[in-house]
This record gives sequence, C-alpha cells and structure tokens, in this order.
Amino acid sequence: PIRATLEQLDLSANALEAMPRCATRLPRLHTLTLAHNRLRSLDEWRGATPALAHLDLSNNRLRSLGGLPAALCASGGAIRTLSLENNELGEIPAQLGQLSSLHTLSIGGNPQKGVRTAVLEKGTLAVLAFLRDREQRPRATCAASAAPTDPATAAAGAAGTPGAAWPGAEGTNACAASSKEAQLREALREAEARLNGSGQYGLSEAKRFALKKEAAKLKAELLREQRRRKEQG
Repeated sequence: PIRATLEQLDLSANALEAMPRCATRLPRLHTLTLAHNRLRSLDEWRGATPALAHLDLSNNRLRSLGGLPAALCASGGAIRTLSLENNELGEIPAQLGQLSSLHTLSIGGNPQKGVRTAVLEKGTLAVLAFLRDREQRPRATCAASAAPTDPATAAAGAAGTPGAAWPGAEGTNACAASSKEAQLREALREAEARLNGSGQYGLSEAKRFALKKEAAKLKAELLREQRRRKEQG
C-alpha cells in the first residue's frame, strides 16, 4: 500500500485548518510540506515520524506547535529542516533545542520575543544553543531567592556591612531586579557576545562600530536602572 512506501507529501495551499492525521502515520515519509494553509495548532500531531527529514509549516496561522517538538525528539534525529516562519507563534518551544540534527531552523516572521534578532542573525546553531540554554536554565523563584540562607550574612547585610551580600545576589535575584533591568542585562549580554564573535560571523567594521555603540548605550541604561532601584530600595 502507498501508506507504507510514500516518501514525499505536498499538501501546501489547500486551506487546511487541521493537521491531517495520516501525515504522522507514514513510516517512510521523508518530506512533508504543509505551507500556505490555515493551521492554528498541531495538537493533532501524535507519535514519532522516524524518517521525516524536511518539514515545512511556513505561512500558516500557528499559535502552538502542540506535540510536534516531543514527536521530533522521539524520532531519533532524522529531522534536518524545519520551517516555521510567518506564523503567529508567541513562543518558540525550548525543546526544539534538543534537535541537534537540524541544519536549518526558520522562525522569522513570528511575534515571538524570546529569541532575539541578534541570536537569529547568527544562524540555526546559535538559535539551538540559545533554546537549550533556556531549557536548562534553572528557574529562580521568589521563595527561593528572597533571603540568604546564612543568618549571619543576612544580619550583616541588614547592617550594611560591605561584602555581606550572599553569593549570586547581585543581578540574579529575580525578586530584587526589575523586569527592565533583566531585559537590559540580556540585551547587553547578546551585544557583547556578538562583538566577541565578530570575526567568526564576518561583521563589517561599520556593524562592529554600531554594536559597540549599542553595547555602550545598554551598559549606561543598565547602570541608571541599577541606581534607580537602589534609591527606591
């Protein structure tokens, strides 16, 4: 039967509003094109697709990837190309960072803010590394970080003793730092990372100069935000 031998399936531009269930039940399917449809989610995606290497979901209305990331991770590393551009994704699942077999991950044209332009410009490997880091990064909570565990340190800090802050308090306490400060730190980190790797990514002198100006501006804004927070605290 064709189901057992089909390797390429092009369902683009068919006004599809739901994921065809048959598409995930083709054991030898190598290339699946679902571009230019009206898909909003992939909740219908079930099970692994062990042979799938190229998946095009661009130019839909996707707001969620549903079970797709988990299914691709369970497929054993066959996926090479994943096109998600021009959808309505507000977030790129961090689980996609586990797909080390990916050569091309296209996520442009989505309203997501998690993966910044500076990371996107570095290419797929940088995006995957960013997603892996985000998935593995421990999520600090106010309950865990509101106070030092050492009572002596806490007392010293309350008395204003120099150097009394507990380890990691500066810049990492999510309850103490404002949202704006956290955003400035992240933007500055990315700008400095691009500057440090400018040779690797072939940045022109003009772009290097623009990046230096951007980093200097971000650093100044961060210092102002820190001073403002200290004055209010």
